[in-house]
Amino acid sequence: MFFSQPKLNYLLMQKLSIRRKVAIAGLTTLLILLLLLNLQIVPDATTENSRCVTGRIAHIEEGGTKDVVFKLEHDHATYYINRGLEQGLDWATVKQLEGKEAVLHYVKHWSPLSALSQVKHLARVEVEGKILYDEIKK
Repeated sequence: MFFSQPKLNYLLMQKLSIRRKVAIAGLTTLLILLLLLNLQIVPDATTENSRCVTGRIAHIEEGGTKDVVFKLEHDHATYYINRGLEQGLDWATVKQLEGKEAVLHYVKHWSPLSALSQVKHLARVEVEGKILYDEIKK
């Protein structure tokens, strides 16, 4: 069966159009799945799913919606207490912690982009042997 050149061009364009639509649909589905996997809710903190890091507090700032954000010396990660100022932490008291040694316990959980993330949700903050913030379930 022979087709004229215009008909052949039309059939080839239709075939390319279908492939393009399938590729776009596949990529869109993949992006939606990755987005849904990444938007996991941080689980409740327990002793089993928390890790700790020790260091000198280099800087504390307010971030997001009343979040308290910690940076440690020689550590690229950012640690935060979600809505810490709404949970009873006093800004003046928290700010005085800069320069002190601290043990920060953060929730360890997995998401597709967590390996790339340097932002950690704090579950407990200990400074000079005193627990200043604690949400770890016993």
